[in-house]
Amino acid sequence: FSSDLDKTTKAMLDQGVRIVETIKQPLYQPLPVEYQVVTVFAVIHKFLASVPVKKVKEWQKLLINFLEVQHPAIIQAIRDTKDLDDKTAEGLKTAIEEFKRQHEVGE
Repeated sequence: FSSDLDKTTKAMLDQGVRIVETIKQPLYQPLPVEYQVVTVFAVIHKFLASVPVKKVKEWQKLLINFLEVQHPAIIQAIRDTKDLDDKTAEGLKTAIEEFKRQHEVGE
């Protein structure tokens, strides 16, 4: 079926699969809001486009750990304000780009 789709439609469907993977959470173990915000931001801005679907959860865990260790101010800002203002969003984008350069997750 997927071979019958044009490139744009396939990319949209692949994006949807990655979105679903990132929002899955274990029962009674929800991610803190700040981690959810980071994850949704990453997937919406297509930072996961090259990550194989089966590696999405691993990538997500690595990203959160990276941000907690290397960029705790971003996580703290989201946690404290419950908002993603322009300054924090720009810092998050830069941090995720840095993370991607350091952590390529292949098949």
